Order: sequence, then structure tokens, then C-alpha cells
Amino acid sequence: MNSALSLAASLGGVLAASDFGTQMRRFWSLEDPSVRTAILGTLLLGMTCGLLGSFVVLRRLSLLGDSLGHAVLPGICAGFLVTMTKDIRWIFAGAALSAMLAAGVIALIQRRTQLKQDAVMGLVLSGFYGLGVVMLTRLQNTSSGNQSGLNRFLFGQASAISTEELKIMAVLAGIVLVVVLLAYKELAATSFDEEFAAACGIPARAIHYLLMMLVAIAIVISIQAVGIVLLSAMLITPAATAYLLTDRLKVMILLSVMFGAVAGVAGANISFLESHLPTGPFIVAVLTLFFVAAFFFSPQQGMLTRMHRRHRRQRQTLADQLVRWLHAVTSSQTQSIEQLSQEMHTSDSHIRKAVNLLRSDGLVKTDAGGLQLTTTGREYAEMLDRNAKLWELFLAQEGTIADIPFDPDTDDIEQVLGVDLKRQLEGQLNGVH
Repeated sequence: MNSALSLAASLGGVLAASDFGTQMRRFWSLEDPSVRTAILGTLLLGMTCGLLGSFVVLRRLSLLGDSLGHAVLPGICAGFLVTMTKDIRWIFAGAALSAMLAAGVIALIQRRTQLKQDAVMGLVLSGFYGLGVVMLTRLQNTSSGNQSGLNRFLFGQASAISTEELKIMAVLAGIVLVVVLLAYKELAATSFDEEFAAACGIPARAIHYLLMMLVAIAIVISIQAVGIVLLSAMLITPAATAYLLTDRLKVMILLSVMFGAVAGVAGANISFLESHLPTGPFIVAVLTLFFVAAFFFSPQQGMLTRMHRRHRRQRQTLADQLVRWLHAVTSSQTQSIEQLSQEMHTSDSHIRKAVNLLRSDGLVKTDAGGLQLTTTGREYAEMLDRNAKLWELFLAQEGTIADIPFDPDTDDIEQVLGVDLKRQLEGQLNGVH
């Protein structure tokens, strides 16, 4: 371990004197052993956290990663105390036991008290982390602890990952992958509806504890590269980003794994260029950029996408109102933009945008006198009028639309009421007339 730290320190000194291009080539050439272990290590932690994070996000257990992540600090210190050296086997073992103990304490308190889940996790987080800080402070005041490098576990340093650590990380990541593959159906079912899954015979509570154990393993994998403080971001951010991009679990998992892996390597690269800075914050920064991009530009849930969709729907609604207005006044008389603006109490600019939309669809035509419906436009207006009458008839009979996914801007009433109900209403409407 000391040799790995010395190699990372000497490598940082060399890189500080080289230019950006040289550093980039040196990183991606994979010639340095520390670069290879850093890339493989961040890939493993990114993929593992992305895999488990999907289930954590769906279960609304975002605080779980933070709780177990901070809970490993006492175990790290205890592992160091065994040999008074930074023996990664003892440190990983101590971290794993500490995380699993924290998971057990969370489960015990939840079962024995009426406290909310987030309150329990907050208690465990603060208690274990406080104990860990006390132990770390005491250790750093000793001769051996002062040179231990345990503070690297707070924010992570991928360049300090040794070959032995990488092997342990690979074994743990393999265990997580195998367990998830074997228990995928149960994990998926309990993530969406735990009560229904339990009613179907799935041991929901056991699956919940299994997920907590897997998260504890993922945390052990991540502590060297990301650090204790930012561990929860590795679990939550990739999955939250993927959640904004899809509504299918398998696709969400694949995207989450991809985001975690890419951010891990990118963070290691940036940390390599700025060798005096820890890796964890850079990985989290890259993940945050991914989330911000998805937040604004997601095809379904992106803020800008929703704004554009709302604007387009408003313009379509105005266009439909304009068609019905022209049809109600007369199907042959022309109307000017100014007249329509006054009659419909809408600005000229909005009317012009609606007219452009209708003209592109071939529903209106313009001449010297103003606007006039085309034959297609009159047919479209009649369809809108008929749909409005069908809605009125439906509401008069049902009295409520609370259980109907009603969209007042839809053109096709069949999408809302279904073919059979539409035919029934049409028959009643024809009978009235």
C-alpha cells in the first residue's frame, strides 16, 4: 500500500511539470500501472453503484447510501488498529462489518419503534460518523496514524488504488452482480410495490435486507476512489439521471451503469490532471453535469422539453378554437387577423402563430379579405364540434371525469373513452338529433 501511495505521489510530481496534452496522452496510453488500476477501479465502483442505485431510487431509500457510507468510518479505523498499518484487507473487512452493523441497527430500530425511516437513518448516520471522526482524530495524533493516509478515505483518491485492492473490488463487484441477476425479479417486484410483492409470496423484508447488504458491499468498493463523504452521490445521481430518461427498469439500470462508469473514468482523468486534488469530487461533479443535462433536456421529463410541449399544446388549443370560431361564424366568410384578435380576446401575434400552424396543415387559406376555412378545415371543425358534444353528453351522464385520463386538447376522443363508449355516445347523440 505504501508503495502505491509513493508511486501516486511521484507520478503527481511528474505530471505537475508537464503540459495538458502530455498528461492526457499519458493517462489514455494506460502505460502507468496506477492509471490502469484507477480506471478499472472507478469503472467497477461506477457500474456497481449504478446497478444498485436504480433499486435504491425506486424504493425512495436515497438516505440509505449516505447512512451506510458514513457508517463505515469506524470500521476503517478499527481495521487500521488491528495491524497499525494500512492493510487494505483489514480495512475493507472493518468497513464491511461496520456498514452491515449499521444496516442491522437501522432494521432493528425500525422494527422496535414508530420512528420514520429517514429519522432512523439520520440517527445511524450521525452516530456512526461521529464515532468514526473521534477514532480518526485519535489515530492521527499517534505516530503511526499520522502517516496512515486514512484521511484519503474521506474524499477518495483513485491513484492510490493498489493491485491487491483492485482484486478485492473485482470480487465484491462480481458478488453484487451475481446476486442481482439471481434475485432480479424479486428486487424489481419489491421496488415497485412491496405490499403486492409480499402478497404474491415474495419475501419482501428479506429482499429489503438483501439490498441493504449489497449496498454495504458497494460502499466498501467505493471508499478508496470516491470517499465516505460523497458515497451517496454515486448511488443516487446515476440512477436519478436515468430515471428522468426512461420509464423501463432494465433501460434505467443500463443507463445508470453507463453514467456511473463514464463519470468514474472521467473523474479519475480530471483528478490525474490535477494530481493534488481528490478523485471523488470530480466524479460527483461529472455525474451532476449528467443530471443537469437530463433535467433540462430529457425527452419526456426535461424542463425545457415540458415548456416546449406546453407551448405547442397551447398553440394547438388556440388553433382549434380558431377553427371552430371560423366555422361557427360562417364557413364561407373571410375574417381578418385583427377581427379574430378582437373577437377572441387574443393578441395578434398569437393569432398569427395559430394561423401559420393551420395554414401548414392545410386547414385555412388566406386571400385579400383575410382567412377562410378550406374543405379540410371545415371537416376538421365539424369533428371538433362533434367531439365537444360527445364530451358534454358523457359528462351529463357520468357527472365526473375523476377516473378518466381526460385531455381537453385531444382530437381523438377514442384515446380517452375507448371505441365502444364513443360508439355508444354517438348513437345517443344521433338519436337526439
